[in-house]
Amino acid sequence: MSKKEVPHRPSTSALYTDFILEAKKRKLQHCELIKYQDDFKHSNVMRYSLHCFIMDQPPKIQADVDNLVDIMKTTFNGAAISAIEEATRMQYKSSLRYEMRYGRMTASKAHEVSVCHTPDGSLVATIMGAKIPYYCNEKR
Repeated sequence: MSKKEVPHRPSTSALYTDFILEAKKRKLQHCELIKYQDDFKHSNVMRYSLHCFIMDQPPKIQADVDNLVDIMKTTFNGAAISAIEEATRMQYKSSLRYEMRYGRMTASKAHEVSVCHTPDGSLVATIMGAKIPYYCNEKR
């Protein structure tokens, strides 16, 4: 390792802010930083991701589960479900498939919950989308 001291630069958000403004001006859509801005609107099927769907709702609706479920029932109609199914047909090759499934309880996850005996939180992490390696000696 080098013994030279690295000069300290003061922390500033100006560069980040300038970058976001320039990216919006140029209408960049394939930049991960842009996707996490409050005013970003996902196009196509991605807007049906549970995360994107909830984030697009006003805070009042986000806080009311019953109201949120009612809105989901009207939004996730037959056409939306068909579009999601078509876009995620490649399954393991589709990052969209993982986006659509994270945070949702599937039958296999429900079974894992019923037999889980470990308090380490790894099951909750996998439900929320984490990729945790499986070890043969792991007991649930």
